[in-house]
Amino acid sequence: MLEALSSHEREDGNLTGGRAFAIRLDSLRKENLLLKELLREALDIIWHSLNLRQREIFLEASRLLINDNPISLNKLSQRLSLKFNMPFSTIKWNLKRLKDMNLLFSIGKRGDPRAILELTDIGKALNLLLQHEAGGV
Repeated sequence: MLEALSSHEREDGNLTGGRAFAIRLDSLRKENLLLKELLREALDIIWHSLNLRQREIFLEASRLLINDNPISLNKLSQRLSLKFNMPFSTIKWNLKRLKDMNLLFSIGKRGDPRAILELTDIGKALNLLLQHEAGGV
């Protein structure tokens, strides 16, 4: 914090101007650090609530959803089924669980196999955290 009081400090002891701003800014920095810690803890809880298969599927799905053109649930399920040598239905079921956990969402009508999948903000944040921890960011 600032050592010297601002010239805008009033005689009645209330702070105004630069000093009040500096105090509020310091408070916001502390709150921001707390929010970052809370977000990191929440993402850690989400990650550890996924089983190993869901983690693998999430990592690869995130990579494809970020790097490729829009992709449907069925198309993504097909790609992941080939990559992991797992049944299409298993992949699709796990992608739906990731949707239930608000890591993915669909754009389009419910039940439409052409509905486009995207990462939610939580999914994007989790992906960024995982990349950062892996040294990719």
